[in-house]
Amino acid sequence: MITPDLNLLRVFDLLFEERSVSRTAQRLGLTQSAISHALGRLRDTVGDPLFTRSAGGLQPTARAEELAPQLREILVRIRTALNPPVFDPLTSSRTFTIAVGSYVCRLVLPLVVEIARETAPGVSFEIHNLDQALLDELDQGTVDVALGSFSDVPARIGIGSLFHDTLIWVASNRHPLADEAPDATDLGAQPRLGIVADYPFRALRADGAGERINRRRIIGDTGDPVNGALNGHRVPARVYDGDTALAIVGRTDLVTVLPRRLAALREEELGLRLFDAPVPDADIEISLIWHKRFARDPGLQWLHDLFSTAADPLQTE
Repeated sequence: MITPDLNLLRVFDLLFEERSVSRTAQRLGLTQSAISHALGRLRDTVGDPLFTRSAGGLQPTARAEELAPQLREILVRIRTALNPPVFDPLTSSRTFTIAVGSYVCRLVLPLVVEIARETAPGVSFEIHNLDQALLDELDQGTVDVALGSFSDVPARIGIGSLFHDTLIWVASNRHPLADEAPDATDLGAQPRLGIVADYPFRALRADGAGERINRRRIIGDTGDPVNGALNGHRVPARVYDGDTALAIVGRTDLVTVLPRRLAALREEELGLRLFDAPVPDADIEISLIWHKRFARDPGLQWLHDLFSTAADPLQTE
């Protein structure tokens, strides 16, 4: 079996292009003697003269004509593999897949897309909701990044904080308590709107291992003292996202607990009242997560910077 010498392939490629030993030597920074020696080794390896001399310079043989495009393709692939990948947002047509819940989506994605339209007009985004296969999707690279509040993140998953928020009580500004200063006990005794948004993100493994990354309980309804069936009170309704919850609360006598930034976005539009009564475990950290296997991808590095820029106003509020 012939073991190819990549240096010889480069010499052949330039000889085929230049049809001259002297010009090839000049381009490679070698002596003409070194190029002639390399050509001799090439001839021995291939078992063909490859080039013959003529008045117009070196002329490739039929075998050389056959080899040239194949070897050029090999050299191009090698250069591409060895050179650092390049991402130019101005010219890229790459599509990024992002998993994000409706709350974070509403806060961050509009500015992300706005900035991208100005700085990376050819880039596109596929945005879908968080689901239980998130960890598996990150492993497979079918999701580039995900946004949310996560815990128990595996070591192979990178995580970076984007901004913080706080959980607060929310009701309609026509609620009987709207003009008062109720405490958590007063609000907890009111009819409650439950929000189901708590589940683990599983990675499906061939060995059946139940590895998970957990989504922090921000707005749940399973018996906790904030959103659950408190002291036997019946929960009249449960929904799956914050925007729907706010729309219902704005039209009913129900109260709920939601992130402050989300409630503030629609406070005036929906006629809401935001209360300062304490909420257990009220602090929320919203993070960006990704698979560390792709950490050096310049396109993903650009995407991380883009999200950091979009979240910057939320860090200073």
